[in-house]
Amino acid sequence: MRQLNIKTFFTSLHGVQSLSLLVIILTLPSFEAPKTVFLILFVTLFLLSHRNLSAFKRWALGDCLLVAWMLVGFVVAAFAEVHHKEWSGASNALLIPLFLFCLKNSQFNNKEISLFLVSAILGTLLASIYGLWKLYSHQKFFLELSSVGHVNHSSVYICIAYAIALAMTLTQSYSSHRFTWPLLIANVIIFGSLIILSGSRGSALAMGIITLFYGLIWTRKSKKPLLILLMAALIVNGGVYLKKASMVQETLEKTASNNSSFNSLDERVKIWNSALLVWRHNPVFGIGIKNFHQATPERQKNWLTEENKIYTDKIYHPSSHGHSLYLNILAEQGLIGFSVIFMNLIYICYLLYRHMPKQEDRPMYWLLWLSAVGAMQVILINGIFNTTLHHEHGLLSVLIIGLWWARIKEPVIEQHE
Repeated sequence: MRQLNIKTFFTSLHGVQSLSLLVIILTLPSFEAPKTVFLILFVTLFLLSHRNLSAFKRWALGDCLLVAWMLVGFVVAAFAEVHHKEWSGASNALLIPLFLFCLKNSQFNNKEISLFLVSAILGTLLASIYGLWKLYSHQKFFLELSSVGHVNHSSVYICIAYAIALAMTLTQSYSSHRFTWPLLIANVIIFGSLIILSGSRGSALAMGIITLFYGLIWTRKSKKPLLILLMAALIVNGGVYLKKASMVQETLEKTASNNSSFNSLDERVKIWNSALLVWRHNPVFGIGIKNFHQATPERQKNWLTEENKIYTDKIYHPSSHGHSLYLNILAEQGLIGFSVIFMNLIYICYLLYRHMPKQEDRPMYWLLWLSAVGAMQVILINGIFNTTLHHEHGLLSVLIIGLWWARIKEPVIEQHE
């Protein structure tokens, strides 16, 4: 594996590729332009470093699945009955599996990976500070990261950063990192508090499951962190409850009122009903990526007429997306896209299980594995309530998964000329 040499870091192809990835990570939650420019640069440099195609003669099953994921959006676009933004949607959706493909086939040393992970935490922290300033200066109604946008998506991003910070806290040795360790714990508490402050129950649920899962897995090495994690969770949640943070206050109001108009899930259920309606009438190829908003009330009325049903805004609600990873993919990409994407996710989950770290494995592998598991949990658990795995938080998720994936061995498929 390459060693980090500062003299060649800014001049070698690998060094520039690493630098471009670093810029992507730092600017991802805060700025639009650098993210796009340096993502294109990163992919271009990867392709240049593999221009002789010798590295692609021994493909793993994961490579084939990722290529299928890259192409499925265009297949859906070709057969979608509704024509609007399906081709641009397919092009945008290509970036997630392409980025993951490049990462899993790249090699970065431990110092570079540590720098990437610290940068992910730092970038999220800086974006969160700016988001808090916007929130408390009343320029925003909810906590949002500048580039990530809507509070639900911002909370997903922060939840992934929380998983990284928690994994780093567990894998750092207190005796040799006595100054770093308190900073990491502080970041865990800060990100946890921000998730609660955002009012996102999906992210709060994912955060709780990640915390408990990390603690249980880490008992293979030590039982002390589990107690620390439980105490931290009690402190954060107890403090938030006493301060009547938005999510707790909202829950108390709903419980007391028993009024459906207070039920935040009510609108989401309407959107889910519309998503299922879209899928029922576009079962194989869906309506096309980025075409969810084309399921207008008029279209939904026509579809329901075919089912001998009546459209009512008490049951259905048009939206820009499905507010659920699962239903959004079904509606926009049908069974074809759903099968391909979840075949990839299931395969990654299998690899995570198959390559679970052993007690004697080095801290870096534990760190990467825990972070990748945390990112996958955010995708799948938060994905029940939100459209995860796209845009900024999608890129952060596959960044973590890709860095871990590059460290394991997969069965290969020989490519013959």
